[in-house]
Amino acid sequence: EKFFVELFAMAGAKALIGVSTSAVSWWVYFMREKTDKETFYFLDKSEEMNQESTSVNADSNAVVDEVDILKRDNEWCTPPKQPPMDYDNCNKEAVLYNIPFVGTNLAQAFQFILLGAIMALEDQNACLYLDESQSVLDKFMQPIGLKSIKASIGQKKTTVKWEQVLDDINLRPTKNILSHIPALQMENITRHELIRIALRRLWRPTKDIRQKTCTLLDTLLEKDKEYIAVSLHPNDEQEHVAISHYIDKVEHMA
Repeated sequence: EKFFVELFAMAGAKALIGVSTSAVSWWVYFMREKTDKETFYFLDKSEEMNQESTSVNADSNAVVDEVDILKRDNEWCTPPKQPPMDYDNCNKEAVLYNIPFVGTNLAQAFQFILLGAIMALEDQNACLYLDESQSVLDKFMQPIGLKSIKASIGQKKTTVKWEQVLDDINLRPTKNILSHIPALQMENITRHELIRIALRRLWRPTKDIRQKTCTLLDTLLEKDKEYIAVSLHPNDEQEHVAISHYIDKVEHMA
């Protein structure tokens, strides 16, 4: 549950500071509401790289005082607006994608599942099965993938590997690449928008988790007060991002 509290808090922050190599930063970036103002700062990249790689913001000189739409009453504390994926409506003639629940942390594991699901959808709307035999996802998430692998008996199976996802350049959230996924009724959609929508249709915390998380946030953070979130990465020093850089950025924004 601590994981959801941290993600919801970062998703609803007025501004977020992190590094681009963090799976948590990657995930929260796509959780955050889309805005044309700069609200996400990558300390391991230049302002120009922030604009071109993963930021949706047009103004690299935007200041935090201009950001007034990201508050804690965002979509993650309300029922989902996007419909869930229809996992049963898949191509039974295509290869079955078996995605293991693996990763060095939960954010990386969910990132792997999301990108693996997009890979399956783009591969003839292939069926998706989440191998969560050793996970406890059912306690926190609505079901992901086919309910039973028995429903796909006779299909050829492939187990998606992390290297496949990392090496597939088409899965990278590049702005100028357009995608076509009839199964999701998506035509000529950018990779950024595809990942943003697919995340909301696949990653769906249960109503109980959503309510517990948002109630706890209201006790931890003064209601209706804006705040800045900081996502520290375990390998920040290796990425040449010292803790002092975070402090300097916060002081500059405060």
